[in-house]
Amino acid sequence: MLNIYFQELKAHRKNIILWSIGMIMLIVMGMAKMSAYQSSGDNINKLFAELPRVFKAITGATGFDLATAKGFFALLFLYIVIMVAIHAVLLGSEIIAKEERDKTAEFLLTKPLTRSAILSSKILAGLTLLSVLTVVTLLASVIIVGAYNDGASITNDITKMMFGMFLIQLIFYIIGIALATVSKNPRSSSQVGAMIVLVTYLAYVLVGIFDSLNFLKYVTPFRFFEADAILNNGYSPTFILMTLVIILVCLGVSYKQYPTRDQTLT
Repeated sequence: MLNIYFQELKAHRKNIILWSIGMIMLIVMGMAKMSAYQSSGDNINKLFAELPRVFKAITGATGFDLATAKGFFALLFLYIVIMVAIHAVLLGSEIIAKEERDKTAEFLLTKPLTRSAILSSKILAGLTLLSVLTVVTLLASVIIVGAYNDGASITNDITKMMFGMFLIQLIFYIIGIALATVSKNPRSSSQVGAMIVLVTYLAYVLVGIFDSLNFLKYVTPFRFFEADAILNNGYSPTFILMTLVIILVCLGVSYKQYPTRDQTLT
């Protein structure tokens, strides 16, 4: 199992380095925009308050004091979450489907392991990569946002948001794995996964625009761990439970389907 685990880490090391750099740059550029707003003399809160409701829903610009580093980072948090969700679902799909896509299934055949053990090794490797990206994003956020913060320490608040981010990553990662195990086309699972991220984000936006569609918050992980809710009310037990259910169901599907995949792996 360890050989497969380390092989997966090695195969994705360049990818995780690039994503880590990208997350750091996103935070740097996002907080620099806050500084630009402040230096212009404009009232950020007033500016965003006058924007149409549709724009607020798209950007998640609700309930924050955007004149503070904490509030502006909470606004930026949505973009961070969208990016890591895309990474997570693609990673989940890629980590399962790449042997078939690259015709390297014989590597697995040399290992005296069951399909379930192989799947477990891959899942653990992916979790390690997600953890690395989370830690990098957390440290970058604490350092960069802290440099713009004039008040009390916001490290605890940032950590709370990062834990929510990790849970969102976990949801999409496991969904990506499940898609890859049930799909016969190695490329289609990535495409479907990316589409799921887009559709759930659109559901997030619709909840912000139309009060009558509030029920959609139960189908979009982007509403499970919103910055505003985490900072003001903590984590919702309902959404924590839903997260566990999604993960367990997708894992169940994955462990059931992976042993019956294309016979080129058997």
